[in-house]
Formats: sequence, C-alpha cells, structure tokens
Amino acid sequence: MSSKGTVPALSHSDGLDIFRSAAILLVLAGHWTQHGHPSAWAEKWIGWGGVPGVELFFVLSGFLIGGIIVRLIDEGRFQTIEDISRFWGRRWLRTLPLYYFFLLIFLRVDWRGPFDLLHFPSYFFFSQNLLTPTPSFFELSWSLAIEEWFYLIFPLIFLACGCLFEKVRTRIFVSVGLLIAVPFLLRVGLIGQEEDLFSMTRVPVMFRLDSLMYGVIISIVSRYRPPLWKKIEAAFPIWLVLFLGFQVVCILYVNHLLAIDSTRPLIFPVMSITCSLMLPFMASVSLSRWRALQFFFSTTSKLSYSIYLGHIVVIIFANKGLASMGPLGGMILDRWYVLYPIYAALTFALAYCTYQLVEQPMLKLRDRLSWTRANEPVVKPDGMTLL
Repeated sequence: MSSKGTVPALSHSDGLDIFRSAAILLVLAGHWTQHGHPSAWAEKWIGWGGVPGVELFFVLSGFLIGGIIVRLIDEGRFQTIEDISRFWGRRWLRTLPLYYFFLLIFLRVDWRGPFDLLHFPSYFFFSQNLLTPTPSFFELSWSLAIEEWFYLIFPLIFLACGCLFEKVRTRIFVSVGLLIAVPFLLRVGLIGQEEDLFSMTRVPVMFRLDSLMYGVIISIVSRYRPPLWKKIEAAFPIWLVLFLGFQVVCILYVNHLLAIDSTRPLIFPVMSITCSLMLPFMASVSLSRWRALQFFFSTTSKLSYSIYLGHIVVIIFANKGLASMGPLGGMILDRWYVLYPIYAALTFALAYCTYQLVEQPMLKLRDRLSWTRANEPVVKPDGMTLL
C-alpha cells in the first residue's frame, strides 16, 4: 500500500473502499457466527464484528455526506428548502429503492413467517426505532433509519440556524454540536433503566445520530484544517491500536460498562471517534500495485449496500434449503467451514443481481433528473457512493 496525500471526500479512494469493505465483512462475520456451530471463541470474538462494522459504516457515511454538505454550503448551494430538497432527492434515490425492495421481500420471507403489507407501517417511514429498539422484524433496518434521519434532520437544523447566526461556519458547528449533545443527553437519561441496555443504547435513532457526526467533523477538518488532517493521518497507528483495543475491552466487559451509569453513554461515542480518526489515513491509501486486492475491495464496496440488505435473506433461504436436503444438508449446517463459503457465494451473487437490477438503474435515473442534478456534480455509480 502507498500513501498519496489527502483525497477529497467525493473522489474514489482505494482506502475508503477498504474501510467500507471491512465494515460489511465484519457485519457478515457477526451474523454468520450465529449459524454453523463455530467454536465458542469464534462466537464470542468474531461474533462481535457486526457492532464495530456498523460503526465504520456510520462514520464513513458522515464523512462522505458531510463532505458533500460542507462543499455545497461553501458554494452557496445549501441555503434554501429548494437546495435541500435537491440534496434529499439524491440521497433518497440512492437509498430508498433498494430498502423498500428488501422490505417487501422480508414481509414474505421473514424467519417468523409472512406478513401483510400494513403489519409494519412504521418501516415505510423509518420510525420503527425512533426512540426504542427495532421490533423483531427486518431488524437490520435500524441502522438505515439512523442514516435517513441524519439526511433529514441535519440540513433542517443548519437551515434553522440561519435565523440565529450570520456566520456560515457557526451554523455548521452549532448543527454538529446539537446532534452530538442531544443523543448523548438521551443516553444519560437511561440512568436507572435495566431493560436491554445494549439495544437501548445502540439502536434508537435519536440516541445514535451523533455517530455520524464524528465523520462529519473529519470532513470539516479535511476542508478547513488541512494541517490538522495531516497530523491525524500521521497518527493512524495510534488510532488503529485504540480502535482494536477498545473492541477487546467491549468484548470482555461490555455488560459491565453498560451497567455503569457514567460509562454507558460513552461506549458508542468512543467507538465512533476511534473509527473516524482512521479516515484521513484510509483516504490516502492506494492499491494501484495490487490490482487483485483493488478489484476485490472496490467490488465489495460497490455491492456493500446490497450485501447488507440481502445477506439475512440468503441465510434464511440457505438454511431452509439445506434443512430440506436431509442428512447431507444437516451435515453442512453443522459445519461452519462448509456453510460459510455457501453463504458468501450466494450473498455476493444476490448483491450483484440487486445492484444491477435495482441500484444502478436508480443511480442512472438520479443523474438524469434535473431536480436531483442541480446541486451536486454527477458521481459515477462505481465511485464512492454512500451506503
């Protein structure tokens, strides 16, 4: 790997492909270890992977979308509801079609059985986990709800700050500050609660919007404080050790940390901050000398949204199909080293299909529509598009 200097947030970056690929692979590892009877060690240590994996997604989303927003603000193209509606149009055409596609699939194939279209109306408006954990249906949608509310709320707060503050940067800092402070105070308000503290701390939208803000802060540093960006980039080994070390602490002591009122509100901010501090270095990484790795990470990154939404469907169908095969299928289900390659092949195959049939056509449509093209330059669909 080589370092090339700071890469703008909208540029394609091998390092950010690696970052996003690590996120989705950690999520897959975390969910796969619930099947196939891996060792107790793997269940404990690798099974934790989905937690930091989602945090990597959050800070990367904050970094990329924060970079778009800050650039538009500097160019005077984020001042009115019309400007913001164009921004929303691009975001929603990127994220909503595939989300609704898989929501409809889950209504038919969820592990608990089929449901009617109106059994879960909250999912159509991303209100399934506003202030509470997600119901036991399409549970992985909790993180997407946090993303969608970030797209909605952050621009509105920035616009409202225009009535109070004249300086643009003050409006940015106040907007970011509010979305860090309010979730933190809500988590502090959990003092005395004893019910499912892990889910209550991690899942509700209004408790977790701050996780994207740390990525937004790094995008602000990139644009306004290049010397600080370089210092953070140079300290990458420190951030990596802190990130990995904190994962070890959480694996060993997360329940204890959650039980302490003073540490509970800090668990996920610490995780998000250590994730975000790795971004400056990752944005500078090049894999130009390792084309096979470059292809793997760019493909995994490109398919990551489809992988995330579809991998549970694969697990459900694969397990049912293997269970119907009698002793041979039972043998495969009991052996993780046979089962996981099957999961992987089917997951990437489904993701490729949904990317080609759902995601890419919507990205092309988005770039043709005048009302979504007016305030952002076209980003190639195979570039660093947001999860």
